Amino acid sequence: MRHNDGQTPKKTIPDKDILLTFLGGESIFASGGAAYLQLADLRDSSNYAGINGMSVSQTAEYALRAVVWLAQNPGVPQTTQQLAEGTLVSASYLPKVLQPLGRAGILTSQRGVNGGYTLDRDPEELNVLEIVNCVDPIQRIKRCPLRLTAHEGTLCPLHRMLDDSIGDLQNRFQTTTIAGLLRQETGATPLCDTRPATISLSMPPAQKGAGPSA
Repeated sequence: MRHNDGQTPKKTIPDKDILLTFLGGESIFASGGAAYLQLADLRDSSNYAGINGMSVSQTAEYALRAVVWLAQNPGVPQTTQQLAEGTLVSASYLPKVLQPLGRAGILTSQRGVNGGYTLDRDPEELNVLEIVNCVDPIQRIKRCPLRLTAHEGTLCPLHRMLDDSIGDLQNRFQTTTIAGLLRQETGATPLCDTRPATISLSMPPAQKGAGPSA
């Protein structure tokens, strides 16, 4: 909306030191006084999908935690509460993370006594990219994020480099399996404060009676 004088309305930021991140990662720093941001300067966030894809979202990281936890407990159904405690993810938020994994056939759930979530894919074949893309797909930079007319149909060296980096990230995720992660010797086991005994990564026999959410 514009005022009668044709000026774009300005947004006032409270008097405190704070870094504010707006659409597409654009940030300004307000220090010791009111700062103003021309709303017209905010780009459509869809232009920045590829750049945002350079990092893994919190939801995707939560999904990876859940899958790793299930891989560490093969054949032992995990309730929502057990998963929440094991992954340090809020029990109220977990369904948002687990539902797309269930729809994709990565995990399964069973109601009732001794029910819960179990991994439905062999961790030797399940790669990190499948999990991330299932929850919050990585986006490549397909067009100029600034919508510059001169860059139509191509990317400048800067955004080409960023897109190549996203591609490298995709490849790394695609070639890293969950089993491979758990075999890595770094002195720290995922989601564990102490170094546990050797974890069996073999898939248990398929169980009958799998149903919707636990």
